[in-house]
Amino acid sequence: MLLLALLVLSACTTGQIHYYPPSQGKPFMGITALYIDRFKGEKSSLLRDLLIREIEGSSFFEYLEDYPDATADDVAVINAEVRVLSIRDVDESRPQTTVVLMNRQVAQAQSSGELVKKQAVEFIENQQTEKLIHRTIDLEIEFEFTKRTRKQPLAQKRLLVSYQQVYTGEDRMLLIPDPEDEVIRLGGLMMRRLVDEINPVAREYVVALDPGTVPVPWTMGFVNFGHPRIVEGIGHAEGGDYALAIKAWNTVLYAPQPFPEQHRFAFTTPTYVELRATKVPKAVMSKLLRLRGQTFDEPGLDMALHQRLSRENVYRYGILVKAHTRVPGEQEARNRLAVHYNLGVVHQLAGNLPLAAHHFAQANLLHPDPKYAQAWTDTQVWLGDYNPLDPIAEQTIDAAGRRPPPETTMIRPVRLEARQFPVSLASGAQTTGSGAATLKPVELPRLSKQTQSQAVTPMQTDADTQPVQPLTLE
Repeated sequence: MLLLALLVLSACTTGQIHYYPPSQGKPFMGITALYIDRFKGEKSSLLRDLLIREIEGSSFFEYLEDYPDATADDVAVINAEVRVLSIRDVDESRPQTTVVLMNRQVAQAQSSGELVKKQAVEFIENQQTEKLIHRTIDLEIEFEFTKRTRKQPLAQKRLLVSYQQVYTGEDRMLLIPDPEDEVIRLGGLMMRRLVDEINPVAREYVVALDPGTVPVPWTMGFVNFGHPRIVEGIGHAEGGDYALAIKAWNTVLYAPQPFPEQHRFAFTTPTYVELRATKVPKAVMSKLLRLRGQTFDEPGLDMALHQRLSRENVYRYGILVKAHTRVPGEQEARNRLAVHYNLGVVHQLAGNLPLAAHHFAQANLLHPDPKYAQAWTDTQVWLGDYNPLDPIAEQTIDAAGRRPPPETTMIRPVRLEARQFPVSLASGAQTTGSGAATLKPVELPRLSKQTQSQAVTPMQTDADTQPVQPLTLE
């Protein structure tokens, strides 16, 4: 019984925002039925059927199969023409630099003049090519509504619905949706929006927010109330306090967090590439390279660092090493996805479309999905930055996901670098039971103009691309 109650509570954790946008259907006051007269253009038969389905599913309008009587004053006749219908798949080959670690033996001269061979590691950069397919779909239809009892058109509407997605990797490229299915999905979305727009009665819209995931451990994952801070933000958003919701969700993304006991720390090639980019001294890197290929829990990593580094270097670089060696769990990735989507929704409702577009693109970069891609493309159309006849250039969802956030964002991410960490405990760090330095959670202020130019995103790198000398293992 207790488990059943928890399951019910778990199902209720998905928050929803209810809102009532102003109705645009004033010209349709008194219209209770719709009749489609002409529907011209490419795929017109399919799109006509989609419109009929939406009208029949409407709670306000009735669909007429027969041409209305000349005296019918409550019937609107629809004439439609497809102006644009295109599906473009553009191939792109993107150069990529991958770094591997190669073992080498180097000869070092001793004070006696004898040459001694020592084990060393060298960073080797390889140039590869990543293949992508950018798919863009554009559907633009012009609608005219008339009454048989009057000569002038009742209303004219020209709707544009577009969609963009990027497919990378052989697996995703093989699963690109069929073009006919894409037209059906996009056409259904347009017809749904059309019927909503001409409804003279303001209707309630509901958008579901994502609570994230933190399963209750002893329930084997069956009970999940969501991430506490994400759920807290959802509560603020439901109450209309978007500023507090945005602050709570940004805290999940950017505030320093303690490392949970169950976290694992792995010394892989990407780990060392990231540490090299943060300008870790060669003497420290040489000692860390001895841990290559090993995985630790936090107590084990603390012990390994204290065995290889001086006490001062442990305090200076310990948190940095943990931040770059930590193996992200599925929960963390899932929660970041939820936060970006929620931020996109709330910024969109608040009218901040550039920030909404940024977060939708970030969500799609983390996990490509039609929901995130459609939301991003909609913001581009509403911003007026989108033209269906333009060739695909920099204005792609993939490029948007890799750009830094707009300057109006509350905070901008910075990369972990050695200078951000204390030299000793006297600089304000606290200690955990294992003796490692930790950082206190900090308030997330709005970025000042002075620091904006210094901020870099996690996708940017300061790694030196010039040839470097092999690092001798110590």
